Amino acid sequence: MLKTNAVNFGQVFPKGSQLVPDISREIARLRESGKLELLENAWFKSQTSLTFKDNADDVNPLTLRNFGGLFLISGVLSVVAFLIFQIPLLPQYLHSLRNWMMNRVMVWRQVHLFVKNFRRMRTVQSAAVHPQVQLT
Repeated sequence: MLKTNAVNFGQVFPKGSQLVPDISREIARLRESGKLELLENAWFKSQTSLTFKDNADDVNPLTLRNFGGLFLISGVLSVVAFLIFQIPLLPQYLHSLRNWMMNRVMVWRQVHLFVKNFRRMRTVQSAAVHPQVQLT
């Protein structure tokens, strides 16, 4: 239920609230004593607010440069959040990296063994054709 006692002033209560008459009475008492106007002026009538009567030429428009700090903070926090998300996955990454490195070593070892065996086989075949070649 909305009770309005003045222009642009209202109170919101649940339907059937027992507080409505008491609050309305106190607001009327504050209005009669002039304290309500003092409170409204202190809290709601700011000298720095922009109204429709103000000149629009005096207002500086917002540009992308005004939001640079906000974008920087957002970007840094996004990177930090991504890294925090990746921490639990770090052991899996390290295990995969270790396996990949071992596989690379094993591949090169196999290539080396193949070349060594190929040379040995070639030497054995050459020795069969040329008796003066010694096997090492």
